[in-house]
Amino acid sequence: MPAHTTARGYGYQHQKERQRWTPLVEAGGVICARCDTPIRPGQPWDLGHVTGSQTLYSGPEHRRCNRRTNSIRVETHDPSPQPRTRW
Repeated sequence: MPAHTTARGYGYQHQKERQRWTPLVEAGGVICARCDTPIRPGQPWDLGHVTGSQTLYSGPEHRRCNRRTNSIRVETHDPSPQPRTRW
């Protein structure tokens, strides 16, 4: 039986953190925490966890990057939604 979403790290706190990032991602210019390329407005994205943690976030990631995390590790954590941008 699958674990409850909160037990897997996708509960209330995750949803609130994603809500904080959503306007920044949708405005454009936020850089994927895994591949270091921009996430375009309207492009599917996930709020990534720091590898090995269910409570620390690496930041927004392209959905495809986040869901193939077995081979890519992100070890950083920045608790504030301050997008890395390229201008």
